[in-house]
Amino acid sequence: MLISQHADSLGAPQACELAKVPNVSYNGSTESTGPNTFIISSRIDWAPYLKYAINCVNTGSQIATDWTGTIATGSVQLTAIGNKVFKDKAAVQKQLDEVRDKLIDGSLKVFATENWTVNREHKTSYTADVNADPDPTHPVPDTEAIADGYFHESEFRSAPYFDIIIDGITVIDEQ
Repeated sequence: MLISQHADSLGAPQACELAKVPNVSYNGSTESTGPNTFIISSRIDWAPYLKYAINCVNTGSQIATDWTGTIATGSVQLTAIGNKVFKDKAAVQKQLDEVRDKLIDGSLKVFATENWTVNREHKTSYTADVNADPDPTHPVPDTEAIADGYFHESEFRSAPYFDIIIDGITVIDEQ
């Protein structure tokens, strides 16, 4: 088991430390709160977008309304690896660098459909709600999100739309 959070709170890391469950935090290290369970943290760096937007203003170019930052643009980053969870941090860092390079060159897809199932079957098609709907309480699927063997998360809009409950995930609150 592993807990990953997307909240600016110490609640999940504290609970992970008490339960001895590894945790991945968001937007900064929570190692001081969970020294024995903190693995790593992802964070968003807005500098690449700001540079892009400022350059657009300076050149008179249109600023894309749905710009998505990536690992390649430097918009998605990882913090330092936790000190107590891994014995060989250098080996872990080497693996992280290899994975990062494969994500950047496109040889590794996070949402490759061969890696997950729904009801023990690999999905080959999924229509996601990507376009803005007039009534947000009634989302209408409008875009085929699976092609070339992977789910194209955040390629059609900058906000996430992967909402599939894959096998092995336990949902504790669907409301």
